[in-house]
Amino acid sequence: MSQRNQIFYSSLIIIQCVIFGLSFIVLKVLLDEQMPPFLLISIRFTIGTALLFVASKSISFFQKHVKHNETNNRFTKREVILGLIAGGVIFVAYTLQTIGAQTTTPAKNGLFTDLFVIFVPLLTMIFVTKRFKIKPILLALLAFIGVMIVLNIFTKEIFSFVIGDFLSILCGLGFAIHFIVLEKAASEKENTIRMNPYNFTIIQFSIVALVAMISSICFETKSYANIGWNNSIEALLFLGVASTAIAYLLQFIAQEKISAEKTALLSCSEAIFALTFSLILGFDIFNWTFVLGVGLIILALILSSINFKRKVRVKISES
Repeated sequence: MSQRNQIFYSSLIIIQCVIFGLSFIVLKVLLDEQMPPFLLISIRFTIGTALLFVASKSISFFQKHVKHNETNNRFTKREVILGLIAGGVIFVAYTLQTIGAQTTTPAKNGLFTDLFVIFVPLLTMIFVTKRFKIKPILLALLAFIGVMIVLNIFTKEIFSFVIGDFLSILCGLGFAIHFIVLEKAASEKENTIRMNPYNFTIIQFSIVALVAMISSICFETKSYANIGWNNSIEALLFLGVASTAIAYLLQFIAQEKISAEKTALLSCSEAIFALTFSLILGFDIFNWTFVLGVGLIILALILSSINFKRKVRVKISES
């Protein structure tokens, strides 16, 4: 691939990360407008699922009738089963992220969610390969120190840990579990047929939207009257259209052309954009202690991404 094409496809991942970074701000705005978490998740993923379904049909039509390529457009049993399992896992992860965003800042929500990059090699070492490796442990320690600095844990009088920070960290753990489930499924010797990434993602998103709507009807109906709809429509459209549908389309296009290692490295910029937007808009306050902690976390994320080979091409992002 030419250098120009490498730059083009890499820029798609960067654009995706900008969208994801901004989505943490939009999420906070919606929650401030009294949008219940389950309803927010349901509307976001309903919009995203519908648009991805239309996009997948359009791409399949183009490949079949213009390029004359046969495409596997049917939902296979394996895609459905794995989609149901993975959808359940990421529903929990997005629930933790969204509820956590109510009490923490967008920067912390994004940074702590992105710790999944650290959790994946740790969990793989413990539960999959069962082989001791020093690198994941050292990077986890580096990230942990960064988190403690961000939370001001070394300065007792301004210790700033809230439940939203804890839920955001758990969200990162949830995305790590989701990734390992997919990677293990893809590495099974009998699974020689590659899954259609659009079908698989649509199933996952549909499960998230459905379970979130059921949860909202069960637990949130009394809070519907408090929603500031006038200030929420555009934000919901951004999350559904840009942060869910468009961002994943960019990911699908780019990941077919550039290496998994490079994609992982570029994806670390998501946390940087979340931090930048949060600081500019006043959700977080700039100080050198905060910058030091953030720097250590981002350094750990980048180092963890180097030589981090991803076997699954349908990764669900943390935003």
